[in-house]
Amino acid sequence: DIVVENYRPDVKYRLGVDYDSLKAVNPRIILASISGFGQDGPYRERPGFDQIAQGLSGIMSVTGAPGAGPMRVGCAVADVGAGLLAALGIMTALLEREQSGEGQWVQTNLLQAAIQLLDFQAARFLTVSVVALGFNLIVLKVLVTGFGVAEFPAQAIAVICATPLNFIGNKLWSFSR
Repeated sequence: DIVVENYRPDVKYRLGVDYDSLKAVNPRIILASISGFGQDGPYRERPGFDQIAQGLSGIMSVTGAPGAGPMRVGCAVADVGAGLLAALGIMTALLEREQSGEGQWVQTNLLQAAIQLLDFQAARFLTVSVVALGFNLIVLKVLVTGFGVAEFPAQAIAVICATPLNFIGNKLWSFSR
């Protein structure tokens, strides 16, 4: 059996649907908890909202038009991402349960889901301390992610630098439509 919940951490204990309570009834139970900010830490009791996770994660700082400031992504990427991470965790827990016979407590949260979407931007920050605050500026996006689109009055230019070999002699190779 699988139970999925998206309460703040304290609520599941108050309702008696926390992992230890469920496991006492069924040791094979899998509980998937999706919260705003995780099961522990300073923000754990705060309710989670997609737009807040987008802002705190930095997604909004790399989304939008030049000069327009941070912009929310047009769909609920943190909500959907957290659901997908929970589903992957549940599938992994099901595989483990087949081997061990034991259930698992799978945990994810909106902020974690939003941060994991910043793959290239986060990697750039963690490796060389570059903060991506580009608001879709083509130069920053290409330097940070290797991908970007530059809009000009007559045409748009898509730039893709999939490998370091694309940066030959400090020249940026691009293809335009």
